[in-house]
Amino acid sequence: MKKLVSLTVLAGLLTGFTQAAVLANWGAAGVVTISDSASDNSSGGLATDILSVKFVTEGNTNYFLMTIAAAPSITTFSEAYMLNFDYTPGGANSSASYYIASGLTGIDELIDAHYFQNVLVSRHDHEFIGGADPQFDTQNQSPLGILYNTDGTGTQLEWAVPGGVLPNGVMTVFGSTINPSVGGKTTYDTTNGLAITIVPEPSSIALWVMGAAALGLRRRRA
Repeated sequence: MKKLVSLTVLAGLLTGFTQAAVLANWGAAGVVTISDSASDNSSGGLATDILSVKFVTEGNTNYFLMTIAAAPSITTFSEAYMLNFDYTPGGANSSASYYIASGLTGIDELIDAHYFQNVLVSRHDHEFIGGADPQFDTQNQSPLGILYNTDGTGTQLEWAVPGGVLPNGVMTVFGSTINPSVGGKTTYDTTNGLAITIVPEPSSIALWVMGAAALGLRRRRA
């Protein structure tokens, strides 16, 4: 029985869990989308070509969906599929970090999915810390959910980012596909910026309302 389970898991890794379903309702109101030109990647094949990036918030989770022109395979894939966030003045730029796609500037945070051939091997949330290259920390986000092959063909990647990982407020997100090798970074594709708003998680709102109500009651008694 254990052997059968192990073989099933291995098969899932090798096929990218092709039957996984999307987590968010991408047909709902409130979804924002940035479309990217087809076949505008410089090299690397269709699996490095981004067609669109979408964003929506549902409950206490922020969802991002990247659609690419073809499923990653043994011969064509991006080593890193990236979400690049700009939300404060300053930040890192492509000339100073091998982790940022060429042409992007002022990036404060990165959420990625690393692939080897057609297999997801890791995912991270990197925050800008300044200093020398690569200028980002290396925090592995175990609760950072990601699905590969979410539409059954391998052309969609969906990130489920829990509330509190990204700061509240307005920010811009850029999609990119790169090979982030030190001294030999390759940028395949980048999208234009997509303006999004991260709202406070429900628990934070509840605490704020309770605090305001308590303050009002205290003033009335005084």
